[in-house]
Amino acid sequence: MSLPSALRERLRRVRHVALDMDGTTYRGKTLFDFTNSTLALFTELGVTHSFLTNNCSKSVADYVISLQRMSIKADASQIYTSAQATMEYLRAEHPSVRRLFLVGTPSL
Repeated sequence: MSLPSALRERLRRVRHVALDMDGTTYRGKTLFDFTNSTLALFTELGVTHSFLTNNCSKSVADYVISLQRMSIKADASQIYTSAQATMEYLRAEHPSVRRLFLVGTPSL
């Protein structure tokens, strides 16, 4: 990806980028044309990245598979879902809760 040198230098100072998935990285099951070149640029510049989603209908493992099918290299440590955020919130704010009745998709 060709970028002006000033922009490239500004990006080099970025340590990590958190990317929304559906609508930012891809739409539905279609990868945006710029996604892989942008991810490659981040790697080239030493900028790590993670993927965020507010859709908890899939597990982290399912998201890894979905991204890989779209030719995005990702592992579970790079994905953070709203379900994970909810669990962290409950642990921090309601540590006495020991049982939770969860309604969701089987993958959740």
